[in-house]
Amino acid sequence: MSVTREEAGQVIVDLVHDPDITRPADRPTRTSPVARLTNHLLDQRRANGAIPGYCPGRPLETALLHSLLVKTGLHPERQKELARYLSHHPISPIPTDLTILNPGNSPRKQFLFSTLRHLISGTPLPAAPADIPYRGHPRWTELLLAALHHLHNGNAEEHDFIVTRLSENRLPVFEGHVLNHLVALHALHRHQPRHPLLRRGIADALAARRPDGGIPFTYDLDIFATAAAGLALHAAGLPRHELAPLARYLIAHQQPNGGWSYTEGARQTDADDTTYAVQFLRLLDPVGYADHIHAGREQLRALQNDDGGIPTFLHGEPSDITMTAATLPLLDPFGRPARAALTFILEHQQRDGTFERCWSLSEAHAIFRTVHALEGCAFPDPRIRGVVALARARLTATQNSDGGWGQIPGEPSDPTSTAHSLLALPVAGPAHRRGRAYLVARQRDDGSVPSRPDLAGPRPLLYECPILASIYALWAVGRPNHHMRVAPFSAEEGS
Repeated sequence: MSVTREEAGQVIVDLVHDPDITRPADRPTRTSPVARLTNHLLDQRRANGAIPGYCPGRPLETALLHSLLVKTGLHPERQKELARYLSHHPISPIPTDLTILNPGNSPRKQFLFSTLRHLISGTPLPAAPADIPYRGHPRWTELLLAALHHLHNGNAEEHDFIVTRLSENRLPVFEGHVLNHLVALHALHRHQPRHPLLRRGIADALAARRPDGGIPFTYDLDIFATAAAGLALHAAGLPRHELAPLARYLIAHQQPNGGWSYTEGARQTDADDTTYAVQFLRLLDPVGYADHIHAGREQLRALQNDDGGIPTFLHGEPSDITMTAATLPLLDPFGRPARAALTFILEHQQRDGTFERCWSLSEAHAIFRTVHALEGCAFPDPRIRGVVALARARLTATQNSDGGWGQIPGEPSDPTSTAHSLLALPVAGPAHRRGRAYLVARQRDDGSVPSRPDLAGPRPLLYECPILASIYALWAVGRPNHHMRVAPFSAEEGS
């Protein structure tokens, strides 16, 4: 698509209320950028209502599986195919400098990364730290840490834990996490190379192979993508009957504890998916989905730590600024939990206006989630205005000359970071107009918007879910006066 920056900016201004968005499946092929983005997302929708969060192959998991196949001697033809993929997709260096990570996670990440280097390239196996227990973590992290310890010491208790978790799994790959599944298989092979779970686990990992020949980090982000797409499509003005299939899909995959996971079949719920799902259901039908909304809010309340913050997965884990911001609008507006969450947010802004990054490597992601939470906050705290102003000043000062933003200042612009930035900025300003023009100019003929990888798992290792770039782009430009801001709950809606 060839369009000047000025033309792109004007077409967005003119067509934010484009009636093509609400037309049925026979929509014309020549439509506005907003309508084509909407159509692109709807074209991806499956019969069950899901917007698929497909993740392509990644060299790290591909190398881990290739190494395991070489050790076992299994599937020689697949060994060649994986080696061929790796010859075209060299594995990125596994970091040794962990200063960019949360300091509290550094010992655990060092333990993981040094062991991964050993499994892939045969570097010396490091000593296992004694102060990192494998219990008390998210389900996939428990499996990963048990496998890492078992690789080092062959403990029978850890072995039994690994076997039990792999045997009880509802998905071919444990909780959908291919990386942790493969590390567990390496641990089994080291101490019991003929265990029956090994062959089955390898076959399951091979079944996850993508058309590009690589093995992904995780199966998919279907639930996350569906909830996020629902919010973006709602902001773009899509009618309720077209959004209802997405809601039905989400309801079908709500967990017994009230929360949501990132993919079908995984049991571990998290604040990110739960907040997106609750926000979408509430926007679509707060009365009809009241029970599901209430259950989701209860799960989020149960996560809150004593410091007022919300962790991603489990109560007692370190609080996360982005998860706290995502949860704040869903807490009782004048209750003690909301006040504590607000205080946590206000006290964790950095001097340059940013906040600690979460799963997204774009610093604007944490900014937009926080700005939205603060702008809808019911507490008359005088600090809110200053925090929002400082965050927005950071964005206006770091906008690139092409109108976009990079993941951090000084990096080339990318659509995902630009969309995150636009979601935090007032729609009437020149920075917003230039950013919208940047996004529109990068739209493909099929309506999608491509971008660089933005996700990290485990941080800071990149992986991709390409459809998220189009989702966030639609969020940012679909209805400039109707972003995803969610008003706080009123007393009438119940506690």
